[in-house]
Amino acid sequence: MQTHDERRELDLRRGVSTRHVTLIGPQGRQLSVVQRSFVSLHDPHLAVLETTIRAIGWSGPVTLSAGIDAGVRNTNVAAYIGSDSTHLTSPTFTRVGDTLLCEVETRNSRIRVATALRVDFTGADAARPREVREAGRQLSTTVELELTEGRPATLTKTASIFTSRDSAIASPGTAAVERLQVLAGDTEGELHRHEAAWERLWERFAITIEADPRSQLVLNLHLFHLLQTLSPHSADLDAGVPARGLHGEGYRGHVFWDELFVLPVLGPRTPHVARGLLNYRWRRLESARAAARATGLPGALFPWQSGSDGREETPHELYNPRSERWMPDHSRRQQHVGLAVAYNAWRHYQVTADRDWLAERGAELIIGD
Repeated sequence: MQTHDERRELDLRRGVSTRHVTLIGPQGRQLSVVQRSFVSLHDPHLAVLETTIRAIGWSGPVTLSAGIDAGVRNTNVAAYIGSDSTHLTSPTFTRVGDTLLCEVETRNSRIRVATALRVDFTGADAARPREVREAGRQLSTTVELELTEGRPATLTKTASIFTSRDSAIASPGTAAVERLQVLAGDTEGELHRHEAAWERLWERFAITIEADPRSQLVLNLHLFHLLQTLSPHSADLDAGVPARGLHGEGYRGHVFWDELFVLPVLGPRTPHVARGLLNYRWRRLESARAAARATGLPGALFPWQSGSDGREETPHELYNPRSERWMPDHSRRQQHVGLAVAYNAWRHYQVTADRDWLAERGAELIIGD
């Protein structure tokens, strides 16, 4: 089908994304599509995608499919051509009543990831029985709706995601299914709870400046992206600041020194989030000390690219898509990360006056050993 008049909207105050598009199919039939999506700030395990369709100038059947694609690969960065882009094991699919469950593992770190999906249909005149189909790494459910011209029909996908690193769960799969059962299809209620949580957070971060509206909008858009990656929910995670946040595959999700740029924003407003980011560095201090000893130096040598255990993750070679050649990657020689970590620790103490944290962890980051 062809697309026409596509428009995307992002509501910074509500944390909701909306897509408007007209689809043109056989015989020129048109279908109006409005998609509304959000990842709940109230419950970070929940995500909702609501798709509303309307037939324009015709009535008749339409087939809709929704499901889980566990075959996703990281293939959007040309410079990573030749790298292994498949990071998940083969999925295990299960049906639990009306819920679809997908369970996989990350191939290297063996973190188990479970995604449970509930699909609801409303507003159609008739719907044939659903068909659930498994094809390779995909599991989908299909339904035929009988549309009446101008009358909307809505498909709502509600996903619940847990991993084996989440606390207070028996298993990721059990937790994902139970979370959808507790929600009981109340996606409108979850939207209201999400909006309320987002409003409370946005009140702390939104910027008003004496400038043209576009400049203010751009600044607030950057803050929105920051809070999508680092929110109060990330305070207790053992995570750093990924260089591209959650908005791109560049840098492979590794942690560089970007906390230097975001801690001045997070620290005064959400000091517990800033402390969590610094604790990520403190937990990897022994790896940094080992790296320093390997080069014959005292102190701590934090890596240019850090991952789960704090070792240097910078590749030795990088593909150049322009010359189509592999070239040495010397960026690991940038050893100023340690200075940034020490500076961030001292600034955090200046902002919070948290002497206990300084004595227990911060001073070690500043001094090194």
